[in-house]
Amino acid sequence: MKNVIKIAVFVVVVMCVLPYTVDATSLVGNTWHPDGDYFTRQINDGAITRTRIGEFTTQVRDDDGNLMNDGEWFSALCVEPGQIAQSGGELVVQAIKPSEKNGGLQAAWLFDTYYAKDMSFDQLAGLQIAIWEVIVDDSGSYNLSQGNMKILGGDADAIAFAGGYLESVPGGFDADYLDSQYLIAEHPDKQDLIIRTPVPEPSTVLLLAAGLLGMGSMVRRKRQK
Repeated sequence: MKNVIKIAVFVVVVMCVLPYTVDATSLVGNTWHPDGDYFTRQINDGAITRTRIGEFTTQVRDDDGNLMNDGEWFSALCVEPGQIAQSGGELVVQAIKPSEKNGGLQAAWLFDTYYAKDMSFDQLAGLQIAIWEVIVDDSGSYNLSQGNMKILGGDADAIAFAGGYLESVPGGFDADYLDSQYLIAEHPDKQDLIIRTPVPEPSTVLLLAAGLLGMGSMVRRKRQK
């Protein structure tokens, strides 16, 4: 029984520490899924451009050369408008926590609060626009018609969603949680992405430990019989 308890404690410790030790180093098979109409956008008073919006899916390889979560395809969105994204292949990146980037916690909060696999394109486009805004205009005051990131035209419903998302951004965040659930992949020549890489919640870890303890009790009772 003591050995089972030791194993359970070890599992809990490992699962709790894992979110803070994973340091992804490359994106594998990065794929962009554009949809909908074009948006007219201006960044830092630069050239006015037309762009489409879409979700990214990618696999993430860690420092040890292993694909995270057994090769799971993670959802990602852009945090560097104006840069060309990597398509396919494998790209070595610097993985940082959202708290280590200006606007990163806001972007992670938006992703965590509003992203859903079955969301409409207008909702997804609104979310991407909102994430661009909190990254580029990281002062905490958001306005899509002025500042360093402007949306000058495009789907009205998507822009309305973006405005609503931005209005809900709080003044404070649970940085430990967001840092454990998201990473930002940075590259000097390719588009930076925020990637949702969820790990087991503490409740899941505790359930796993409880299950191991229960199994140990069953084994002990059988031996006594």
